[in-house]
Amino acid sequence: MLRFLRKWKALFLLSLLTVGCGDAVCTSRRCLAEMLIKKGLLSQPQTENCAHVIKVPFIEYQTLAVDTKNLRLISRLQARLEWSDPELKWNTSVYDYEDVVLPVGKVWTPEILVTNGIESTMKHNSKDLLVLSDGTLRHSVVINAEVNLSIKPTNPFITLLMPSILILLADIVSFALPLGGGERNCFKVTLVLSFTVFLNILNDVLPGDSSCSPIIRTHFCICLVFLVFSMLVSLVLTRLAKDGSLIFCCGSKGTVPDNTEVKADVSVVQISSPEEDGGMLKRVVNFLEAVDADTLKKDRDLKFANNLDKTFFWFYSIGATMYFIAMIIVMVKYRCVVNHFEFWY
Repeated sequence: MLRFLRKWKALFLLSLLTVGCGDAVCTSRRCLAEMLIKKGLLSQPQTENCAHVIKVPFIEYQTLAVDTKNLRLISRLQARLEWSDPELKWNTSVYDYEDVVLPVGKVWTPEILVTNGIESTMKHNSKDLLVLSDGTLRHSVVINAEVNLSIKPTNPFITLLMPSILILLADIVSFALPLGGGERNCFKVTLVLSFTVFLNILNDVLPGDSSCSPIIRTHFCICLVFLVFSMLVSLVLTRLAKDGSLIFCCGSKGTVPDNTEVKADVSVVQISSPEEDGGMLKRVVNFLEAVDADTLKKDRDLKFANNLDKTFFWFYSIGATMYFIAMIIVMVKYRCVVNHFEFWY
C-alpha cells in the first residue's frame, strides 16, 4: 500500500512539473517574431478614413535609358518606406527588444506605383523587413518604371526656336546685298543648305510622329518654306534685273552679254564724196543711239526689279515677324493631352 502511494505521489509531482514547464513564457527574439507572425496581419491597417500614411525618407533615382524620339524615360527607383501598424506593437517589459525582423510575406506591405508611368513594377529589396516596438515598419523596395516625358515651353524656345529666328533674320538682312553679282543668291543658297543639314541632325533627336508630336516639327517645315521661297524670289528678281524678262528658256532679244566688249564698227576708209561722209556719220549716230537705248533699258529693268525687291522685303519681314509672334504664343499655350486608355473604345 505504501508503495502504491509513493507511485501516485511521483506521478502527481511529475504532472505538476509538466504543467509548470508548459506555462513558462518564451521571451526570446525568435519567439517574439513567431508571435507576431501568428497574428497573420496581411491586410492594410484600418483607420477611420481608410487611408494610411506611407513615409519615404530616402529615395535614390537612376536613369537607365532615355528615348527622346518617343519621349520615354526608363528609370530605376530605390526607396525606403516607413509606415505604422498598431497591432504589431509589443510590451518591451515582456519582450526586451526594440526591433525584430519579420518575413515580407507575413505582414502587409504597401504597393508603390509611378503615377505618370506607362509601366512600373515594384520588387522587394530584401525578403525581410524591420518592425519596431511601437509598431513602425521599415522596408526597402526597388521600382522599375517607364515614364512619359513632357517638354517645357521654355526649353524649345532657347534651344530650337531661337536658332531658327536667327537664321531667318540673316535671310532678311541679306536683302541689303545688291541683286547683281550673285552674292545674295549664293548667301541664300548657303542658308537653305545649312538649315537642311540642321533639320537632318535634329531628325534623329526630335520625337517621332505620334499623337503628341511636338509642334516644333511644323515650325521647322514652315521656316524651310520661308527660306526656299525667299531664295526663289531672289533668283527671279536677279534674272529680271539683268535681262528684263522672266522667260528662262532663251535669252532676251536685243541684249548684249556683260562679258562681251562692245566695239564700234569703224574702219578706216577714204572718203571720196560728201554723200559717203554723211552715211558714215549716220552709222555712228545709230550705233550710239542703240547703246544709249540698251543702257536705258537696263537701268529701267534694274529699277523695276529693285522696286519689286523692296516690296517683297517688306512683305517678307512683316510676315516672318507675325509668324514668329504667333508661334511663340502657340508654343507657350500649347498642351498635348494623351488618352492612354483610348484602346478601350
